[in-house]
Amino acid sequence: MDIMAHRPDVNPITGRYLAHAKHTHNEWAFIGADLATGRRHLVDPTIIQAAFLAHGVNRSAVQWALQRLNERIAIEGGVIPLVRKPVKALPAPVSVEERLADIVSDVGLATTCTALQALGTALSRTAA
Repeated sequence: MDIMAHRPDVNPITGRYLAHAKHTHNEWAFIGADLATGRRHLVDPTIIQAAFLAHGVNRSAVQWALQRLNERIAIEGGVIPLVRKPVKALPAPVSVEERLADIVSDVGLATTCTALQALGTALSRTAA
């Protein structure tokens, strides 16, 4: 038994019912015919069903659209993308010693010492 409204002019069938009901092939054929002729109306389709009906977009796109209904005009107009680019997480904090060790391993100890002396000289001039 499916879920139907008691209005005589509308005979709805839910997406959940369509996804889970057990019918024979012939019964499904007539349910499909009823949907095509308007004898039955699909209400509350599942996300997968809605995605399939919407020219086969994937359900992820439908989920994004549901989350961003307030931005619909801008998204449909191509001003902003439907799917936001992932935000890169900040790198884990690194101690000064670890950063300095990376610099020494990259350029060598002599170059690092020369650069630090030049930096110290420049900083002492600006402080004076």
